[in-house]
Amino acid sequence: MRVTTEYGIFEYPEGDRLGSSMSHKHYEQSLIKLVVAEATQHRVAVDVGANIGSHAVAYARDFEMVYAFEPHPTTFPFLKTNVEINELTNVVASEVALGETARTAHMAVVPNVDLTGARIHSWGTEVEMRTLDSYDLPEVDLIKIDVEGYEGQVISGAAGTIRRCRPLIMFEQVRPSLFDIFGFLLMDMKYERITAYSKNYLAHP
Repeated sequence: MRVTTEYGIFEYPEGDRLGSSMSHKHYEQSLIKLVVAEATQHRVAVDVGANIGSHAVAYARDFEMVYAFEPHPTTFPFLKTNVEINELTNVVASEVALGETARTAHMAVVPNVDLTGARIHSWGTEVEMRTLDSYDLPEVDLIKIDVEGYEGQVISGAAGTIRRCRPLIMFEQVRPSLFDIFGFLLMDMKYERITAYSKNYLAHP
């Protein structure tokens, strides 16, 4: 399946709700415009849980480099294809899950939910997991995280990058986490504020 939006051309799996929704309006268009406007510099953006690339492809317009991480083996080829068909040379797509440590993890799609709801689980498809810190990325100005409840672990594994680069951070928190994201960012990292936008939060350094 294929759809064209203001940000480019996107292929997606048949029946995928994210791709299907973009026939009316680009997915999370308002959030994309918000973070682009709020970022004080536009050097490196990191998209964690990139799915088919709706954010990563859009960020490529404004950021010098975009690093997109999508671990699910069914979804990743669509991300890679969408980077290629939009002829983006400033997007690096990696079939890797980000988390709190380097290990083999599992991803599961819960019943009655499509691939947009794939999440780290105790069972499911094996995927490689690394920390964001292990990539030692320079000049990170934005980190967007949408990983269906694993946001705290991603941020834990990105502590060094956050401390060094002080990026704007957009994250979901769809269920309680053992890792206190708000306490970590506001108290440990001394972030200025965290603003809520529906189920998303924007942390300002």
